[in-house]
Amino acid sequence: MTMPGRNYNAGSAYRYGFNGEEVDNSIYGDDNFIAFAERGYDPRLGRFISMDAYALVMPNYSTYIYALNSPIYFVDEDGNWPKPSDLLPKNTPPLIKGIVDGVWNGMTGTAGFAYDYFTDSKFRSNVNESFAQLIKDPIGAVNKIVSVYGEKIKRLSSGNA
Repeated sequence: MTMPGRNYNAGSAYRYGFNGEEVDNSIYGDDNFIAFAERGYDPRLGRFISMDAYALVMPNYSTYIYALNSPIYFVDEDGNWPKPSDLLPKNTPPLIKGIVDGVWNGMTGTAGFAYDYFTDSKFRSNVNESFAQLIKDPIGAVNKIVSVYGEKIKRLSSGNA
Protein backbone atom coordinates (compact mmCIF):
# COMPACT_ATOMS: atom_id res chain seq x y z
CA MET A 1 0.00 0.00 0.00
CA THR A 2 1.45 3.35 -0.96
CA MET A 3 0.54 6.78 0.26
CA PRO A 4 0.14 9.69 -2.16
CA GLY A 5 3.20 11.91 -2.29
CA ARG A 6 5.40 9.39 -0.46
CA ASN A 7 7.99 7.10 -1.95
CA TYR A 8 10.69 4.75 -0.72
CA ASN A 9 14.17 4.48 -2.13
CA ALA A 10 15.87 1.25 -1.04
CA GLY A 11 19.18 2.47 -2.46
CA SER A 12 19.68 5.24 0.12
CA ALA A 13 20.41 3.19 3.24
CA TYR A 14 20.27 5.03 6.54
CA ARG A 15 23.40 4.06 8.45
CA TYR A 16 22.11 4.75 11.97
CA GLY A 17 19.81 2.58 14.06
CA PHE A 18 18.40 2.37 17.55
CA ASN A 19 19.48 5.17 19.88
CA GLY A 20 21.24 6.91 16.96
CA GLU A 21 24.07 4.39 16.94
CA GLU A 22 25.73 3.21 13.74
CA VAL A 23 24.49 0.03 12.05
CA ASP A 24 27.22 -2.40 11.02
CA ASN A 25 25.92 -4.65 8.24
CA SER A 26 29.20 -6.58 7.96
CA ILE A 27 28.59 -8.50 11.20
CA TYR A 28 25.17 -10.24 10.95
CA GLY A 29 23.79 -8.90 7.70
CA ASP A 30 21.53 -5.95 6.95
CA ASP A 31 20.30 -4.06 10.01
CA ASN A 32 21.11 -6.89 12.44
CA PHE A 33 23.95 -5.33 14.43
CA ILE A 34 24.20 -1.88 16.01
CA ALA A 35 27.64 -0.77 17.19
CA PHE A 36 27.43 1.06 20.52
CA ALA A 37 30.62 2.58 21.93
CA GLU A 38 31.16 -0.22 24.42
CA ARG A 39 29.37 -3.28 22.98
CA GLY A 40 27.22 -4.54 20.13
CA TYR A 41 23.42 -4.69 20.08
CA ASP A 42 21.34 -7.24 18.15
CA PRO A 43 17.91 -5.68 17.42
CA ARG A 44 16.47 -9.09 16.48
CA LEU A 45 17.02 -10.26 20.06
CA GLY A 46 16.50 -6.88 21.70
CA ARG A 47 19.68 -7.52 23.69
CA PHE A 48 23.37 -6.76 23.64
CA ILE A 49 25.54 -9.61 22.41
CA SER A 50 28.31 -9.00 24.93
CA MET A 51 28.33 -8.39 28.67
CA ASP A 52 28.06 -4.97 30.29
CA ALA A 53 31.40 -3.85 31.74
CA TYR A 54 29.58 -3.05 35.01
CA ALA A 55 27.92 -6.46 35.29
CA LEU A 56 29.46 -7.17 38.70
CA VAL A 57 28.05 -3.90 40.07
CA MET A 58 24.47 -4.90 39.24
CA PRO A 59 24.12 -8.63 39.99
CA ASN A 60 20.31 -8.48 40.06
CA TYR A 61 20.16 -7.64 36.34
CA SER A 62 21.01 -9.63 33.26
CA THR A 63 24.40 -8.67 31.88
CA TYR A 64 22.94 -8.32 28.36
CA ILE A 65 20.08 -5.86 28.96
CA TYR A 66 19.62 -2.34 27.64
CA ALA A 67 19.03 0.56 30.04
CA LEU A 68 18.28 -1.72 33.02
CA ASN A 69 15.23 -2.98 31.09
CA SER A 70 13.65 0.47 31.41
CA PRO A 71 14.30 2.17 28.05
CA ILE A 72 11.59 4.76 28.65
CA TYR A 73 13.17 5.96 31.90
CA PHE A 74 16.88 5.44 31.14
CA VAL A 75 19.08 6.28 28.18
CA ASP A 76 22.06 3.98 27.77
CA GLU A 77 24.29 6.23 25.68
CA ASP A 78 27.28 3.96 25.18
CA GLY A 79 26.11 0.43 25.95
CA ASN A 80 27.19 0.43 29.58
CA TRP A 81 25.42 1.13 32.84
CA PRO A 82 23.23 4.28 32.65
CA LYS A 83 24.62 7.40 34.29
CA PRO A 84 23.99 7.53 38.07
CA SER A 85 22.14 10.83 37.63
CA ASP A 86 19.51 8.90 35.65
CA LEU A 87 18.50 7.27 38.94
CA LEU A 88 17.62 10.66 40.44
CA PRO A 89 14.12 12.18 40.16
CA LYS A 90 13.51 13.87 36.81
CA ASN A 91 13.19 17.34 38.41
CA THR A 92 16.68 17.20 40.00
CA PRO A 93 18.67 20.36 39.11
CA PRO A 94 21.34 19.87 36.42
CA LEU A 95 24.13 20.94 38.79
CA ILE A 96 23.24 18.14 41.24
CA LYS A 97 23.08 15.61 38.39
CA GLY A 98 26.49 16.78 37.19
CA ILE A 99 28.00 16.42 40.66
CA VAL A 100 26.56 12.91 41.08
CA ASP A 101 27.93 11.82 37.69
CA GLY A 102 31.28 13.45 38.47
CA VAL A 103 31.60 11.61 41.79
CA TRP A 104 30.73 8.30 40.07
CA ASN A 105 33.28 8.94 37.33
CA GLY A 106 35.84 9.86 39.97
CA MET A 107 35.28 6.65 41.93
CA THR A 108 35.34 4.36 38.92
CA GLY A 109 38.18 6.33 37.38
CA THR A 110 40.28 6.06 40.54
CA ALA A 111 39.95 2.28 40.59
CA GLY A 112 40.89 2.11 36.90
CA PHE A 113 43.81 4.47 37.48
CA ALA A 114 45.19 2.33 40.30
CA TYR A 115 44.90 -0.83 38.22
CA ASP A 116 46.61 0.77 35.22
CA TYR A 117 49.35 2.28 37.39
CA PHE A 118 50.31 -1.06 38.90
CA THR A 119 49.95 -3.19 35.76
CA ASP A 120 51.15 -0.92 32.92
CA SER A 121 54.78 0.23 33.14
CA LYS A 122 54.41 2.82 30.32
CA PHE A 123 51.37 4.37 32.03
CA ARG A 124 53.22 4.40 35.37
CA SER A 125 56.21 6.12 33.71
CA ASN A 126 53.94 8.80 32.18
CA VAL A 127 52.23 9.42 35.54
CA ASN A 128 55.54 9.70 37.35
CA GLU A 129 56.81 12.13 34.71
CA SER A 130 53.65 14.23 35.08
CA PHE A 131 54.05 14.41 38.86
CA ALA A 132 57.71 15.38 38.47
CA GLN A 133 56.62 18.21 36.13
CA LEU A 134 53.96 19.27 38.65
CA ILE A 135 56.58 19.51 41.40
CA LYS A 136 59.07 21.36 39.15
CA ASP A 137 56.56 23.88 37.69
CA PRO A 138 53.26 23.78 39.64
CA ILE A 139 51.70 26.86 37.99
CA GLY A 140 52.51 25.70 34.45
CA ALA A 141 51.22 22.20 35.18
CA VAL A 142 47.96 23.53 36.68
CA ASN A 143 47.44 25.88 33.74
CA LYS A 144 47.89 22.94 31.36
CA ILE A 145 45.35 20.87 33.32
CA VAL A 146 42.84 23.73 33.30
CA SER A 147 43.27 24.25 29.56
CA VAL A 148 42.68 20.54 28.91
CA TYR A 149 39.80 20.01 31.35
CA GLY A 150 38.20 23.48 31.38
CA GLU A 151 35.46 22.51 28.92
CA LYS A 152 34.69 19.32 30.85
CA ILE A 153 34.37 21.32 34.06
CA LYS A 154 31.88 23.67 32.34
CA ARG A 155 29.82 20.70 31.10
CA LEU A 156 29.84 19.11 34.56
CA SER A 157 28.60 22.30 36.21
CA SER A 158 25.83 22.64 33.60
CA GLY A 159 24.63 19.06 34.14
CA ASN A 160 25.67 17.94 30.64
CA ALA A 161 28.61 15.81 31.81
